[in-house]
Amino acid sequence: MEDVEMEIALAVSRADFEAAAAAKRTEWSCARCTLDNPASAGRCEACLADREAPFVVAAPPTERRECGLPGCVRPAWRGFCSEEHRRRALRRRLAAPASDDEERCFVGPDGDFSVALLTRQSPRRQEIAQHFVKAWRKSAPPIVKHVLRVSPSPALVERFERYAAAVGNVRLRYHGTSSLCDFGVDLAAAPCDNDDCALCSILARGFELARAGTGPNIKKRGLRYGRGIYLSATSGKSNDYAFRTERPRRASHGRHERWRAIFVCSVAAGKAFKTTAPELHLDRPPPGYDSVVGEVGDYLNYDELVVYTEAAVLPNFIIIYAFPGKL
Repeated sequence: MEDVEMEIALAVSRADFEAAAAAKRTEWSCARCTLDNPASAGRCEACLADREAPFVVAAPPTERRECGLPGCVRPAWRGFCSEEHRRRALRRRLAAPASDDEERCFVGPDGDFSVALLTRQSPRRQEIAQHFVKAWRKSAPPIVKHVLRVSPSPALVERFERYAAAVGNVRLRYHGTSSLCDFGVDLAAAPCDNDDCALCSILARGFELARAGTGPNIKKRGLRYGRGIYLSATSGKSNDYAFRTERPRRASHGRHERWRAIFVCSVAAGKAFKTTAPELHLDRPPPGYDSVVGEVGDYLNYDELVVYTEAAVLPNFIIIYAFPGKL
């Protein structure tokens, strides 16, 4: 959206202006959270509000028709085909998927959050995967293997919604992190309870400023704009910070792959301070602003968005993706 507005502002002829205006009309702004969405989207990508009725609470998803235990296709009653399958799922920390576009649903160690694996036929999975590939903006993008929908704890959702209502300007951004367990890559593995596993800690407690500066690239890149939570609209840039989620996998026909994980997050950016400076020594946004946007220029090849409060970010999805490579 920012690129489109820049094109309109710089249009010097009627033809250029009309072309830029036409591009702008291919998006619509959510009345609830103000996110700019593709014209083809019927719901907001950030808050899931309906395009035509953003303040009407959507009906709950239809109950899944098949048993919620992976591999069982028998008709379900209250999520499972039998009490035995319900108990088996519980031992694996699995809940009954809420709808037929979910293949399985993992529950956090304390039961306060869940993560659902979307089926390959899910329209939402296809939208997220296509956006990830389009936003790569580097060499050949990787292959999307899985998309998992995150349902954070009610406390984290409420905290984010209160902050987003106060500052506005909600955007979807990518965040690369590290992990110690195989959750997401190994579909038999549930989220872990290791505090040092950044991926599972974000799922359980949200983003924590205390972890800023502890990432794998800190010695190489540092914190350009101070101690904050860093995200990007460029999935390929966030991939640079996801290499500690990498796991080797054997693919079909004897091929080898390297699988990684990346977050898709809603970010309440509010009023953003835009800069092309090489670095700023900050522990909060400049006065009158809610966030910092590092723009592409002499010092940045790809964009950065930095927020300085934990309430500003909410994880929405995890994308599992693969590169060809050796084991």
